[in-house]
Amino acid sequence: MQIPGARNPLWKELIRSESEYAFEFLATKIILGRLNLKFRLNNSPEELDRCVYELVAFFEKNSHVPKVQNDLKLIFGEGVRI
Repeated sequence: MQIPGARNPLWKELIRSESEYAFEFLATKIILGRLNLKFRLNNSPEELDRCVYELVAFFEKNSHVPKVQNDLKLIFGEGVRI
């Protein structure tokens, strides 16, 4: 499996803060904190989609970083292939 696309419901759960994870990569924690706040201030479906696309782009851009790979496995399980 590749990095899941933006339509995967787990991305929205992350933005809505419905799940908590102990991420390894500091930048993952920072971007998620920012996107969680951004969505809380404007919880429209359009804003949620924008936040999801930004988060997916972050993971795609940093997929070569081992800690990011571990964070993806934490979210989506061991089936994620980078």
